[in-house]
Amino acid sequence: MPRPSSRPGAALALMLVATLAFAGMQTTVKLARDAGIGTLEVMFVRNAPAIPVLLFLLRRRGAGVWPEAPREVLVRSLFGVVAMATNFAAMGELGVAEFATLILLQPVFMALAAPMLLGERVSARTWGALGVALGGAVVAVAPVGPGLALPPVASALAVGSALAAALAQIWIRRATASEPAERVVVHFYALVSLVSASAALAAGQDWGPTPTVTVGRYAALTAGMAGLGTLGQVLMTRAYSLGQATPVAIVGYSGIGFGLGCDLLFFGRLPTPRGLAGALVLGLAGLLLVRAGRRVPVRGSPDLGQDG
Repeated sequence: MPRPSSRPGAALALMLVATLAFAGMQTTVKLARDAGIGTLEVMFVRNAPAIPVLLFLLRRRGAGVWPEAPREVLVRSLFGVVAMATNFAAMGELGVAEFATLILLQPVFMALAAPMLLGERVSARTWGALGVALGGAVVAVAPVGPGLALPPVASALAVGSALAAALAQIWIRRATASEPAERVVVHFYALVSLVSASAALAAGQDWGPTPTVTVGRYAALTAGMAGLGTLGQVLMTRAYSLGQATPVAIVGYSGIGFGLGCDLLFFGRLPTPRGLAGALVLGLAGLLLVRAGRRVPVRGSPDLGQDG
């Protein structure tokens, strides 16, 4: 299997923009869930409208739909379905910043699995950055008194989403060795749409605008979820095709800061002093990551040069 190319600086920048897009997408998901739109419906309207756009992009670049490494694309898609289902289910009870913090366990899972599945070496400096980042996450969301703990079921779903997302993104790195980003994403979106629509049909669920969700609001939520989510997916997939999995994943720690901002702007939830302190610690972890990433060679991949 050919090796992915390496442009570590571009990979980190793309992942940062992708994280911002995902924060916007999570905000629209939260708004949809608060309006009473179910998990399966959110999964479908988040993905299906973007499929024609992705097919158009593939055609423009002269690439076909059928993957050269179908097994890698299928495994990525299956893990992605699990990650998305648990993600959207958790958003029914968690705030954007709370979810963004719990999902940051993903880089830890990534760092544990990448050496075995990708042959990528995780340096002591990177482990140190992970430790600092986890400390910041704990500071940001740890309960400060009785009744302030996070909902246990929703929190468990978010942790499960982090694990599934880590495995999905490892397979993104494997799949993009031979596939363009849009092809990987379109197969993922098609599988999510098929699974969610089939499950909803079997359960006899009704979809669409309701007395409490007007046609205009439903269309706006759909456009926000599909547009921002697709932008994030394409940029994230390209980021993993250009840089090592663990450093790229840790850029996702910026999501807690974006989440705090979205909670304030859209839900009137003021960040706590602990939340702000945690965000600052996570920013420090990001700086440590960049310094660590520039010093780690890719084991067994001389063509990839320096990690970053």
